[in-house]
Amino acid sequence: CQMLVQAMSETDSYLLQLPYMTKESAVVLRDKFGVKSIYDLLEMDEQQRLSALTHIGIAGDQQKLNDIALVCNAYPDLELNYKLSKNGDDNVVLFVTVEKESDDDDDDDNGDDDIDKSKIKTEVSVVNCPRYPMQKYESWFLIVGDEQHNKVVFIKRFTMKTLLQKFKIKLEEPRGKYKLYLMSDSYLGCDQFLDIDATSA
Repeated sequence: CQMLVQAMSETDSYLLQLPYMTKESAVVLRDKFGVKSIYDLLEMDEQQRLSALTHIGIAGDQQKLNDIALVCNAYPDLELNYKLSKNGDDNVVLFVTVEKESDDDDDDDNGDDDIDKSKIKTEVSVVNCPRYPMQKYESWFLIVGDEQHNKVVFIKRFTMKTLLQKFKIKLEEPRGKYKLYLMSDSYLGCDQFLDIDATSA
């Protein structure tokens, strides 16, 4: 699904989702600067980033820089967490949260710790996918897999309509280790997974 939306193959660099980026440019960024993903580019300080973009011939063009910054800032930045709880019938309940960074999250002194972010609405982002023939809105898959038995025990597609999405998943007859996946249907390089040991509940 991601590859279809971005018109990319699984072997392509994640950087090819950025405007003006070529396969040759992605190789230069990887080999000379250790940049393999959009997150790597975002985490560089400004001077390092300008130096890297200069090497691929982009830094001298302000419009190109603005276009790249726009796409980078729209790239998903979600936090995936979970906790386990055991109920009376020996089943394990998995509580999962997916949180979207808000514009105010950089302010550590805003006193918003008690705000229920699951009730704060946010616009569903439009995907940057210039090769896709229609407008596409960002959505996600939350999956719980039992790897030992090669079985999907939970799957749900959702959109980030609020800053925090909550999921309650009942693991019947928990068998030990599971894997929790958060997968984008639109972007490559931003999927997440966590290992879960149900015996620790």
